Amino acid sequence: MRRFIWKCLGTVAAVIASAYLLPGVRCSYWINAAAVGVLLAAAYVLLRPVARILLGVFNLITLGMMGVIIDAGLFYACAMRIDGFVVDSFAWALAAALLVNGARLMFGIVGKINHA
Repeated sequence: MRRFIWKCLGTVAAVIASAYLLPGVRCSYWINAAAVGVLLAAAYVLLRPVARILLGVFNLITLGMMGVIIDAGLFYACAMRIDGFVVDSFAWALAAALLVNGARLMFGIVGKINHA
């Protein structure tokens, strides 16, 4: 459970960081980026496993790149749901998704170490 909370915190922190680091991802207030992070964390828990199962064959064919595209699509969809948070193109959503996945990995490691 602690690891899950750390991953959610990592998602929120990475979305806020992507809004400030990537020029194609903009937000009017940091609270909008935090809202996108919470929505994205929920999408990762609820929708990501279903999408990965349904598109598993394509994931094997593309050697895992389909998973990155799914994550970018989830980021882009979550960003469109919150007013004041804008992603210019799918390429910027892809860059932000890579940043978010890296942060989730690091925060997951911290949660695992912290749990032990």
